[in-house]
Amino acid sequence: MIVLALWLAATADSSKVLIDEVVPVEAGRWRAFPIGPARAPVTLECQFQVVDGADVRVSLLSREEAEHFRFRRDHSVVASTGDRSGGVLRHPFQQSGDYLLIVDTRGPRRAAQVRLRVALIGNAVVARDLPVTRRWTVVLVSLTFFAGVGVWSGRRLWRGTRSLPEPGRT
Repeated sequence: MIVLALWLAATADSSKVLIDEVVPVEAGRWRAFPIGPARAPVTLECQFQVVDGADVRVSLLSREEAEHFRFRRDHSVVASTGDRSGGVLRHPFQQSGDYLLIVDTRGPRRAAQVRLRVALIGNAVVARDLPVTRRWTVVLVSLTFFAGVGVWSGRRLWRGTRSLPEPGRT
């Protein structure tokens, strides 16, 4: 019973839906949707599908970079899709911050109606790599333990076989 309760707690969906609607985006324009403040560890999951119109690009930008984007200056994106008619954008946040999700129809194309579902999914555990020295330590300790168990088992088996009567003698 306790194991079942722990399993249910571990697999519980701690997601918070931010947007779940069809949004219009004018031709050659973009729409911004505030995401933040996102508190790490959390994963952003944005599912989008163009219902009608041109392909769109979905990008995740920090609030500062979004200002650069707004004024058409050089900017960097946290995550982005290509020009698509649908897809999923996932990004795990390792640091807390304020972000904007931008849906863009780039260029003088047709307008678009986009079905947008954005959710923040809480992560119970954040997987990280161990530093190289700690990885080697884990490998060496594991091999040493395995060798110790092998030697101990071998000695016990050797002693057990020596105490058996020889074949043919009773």
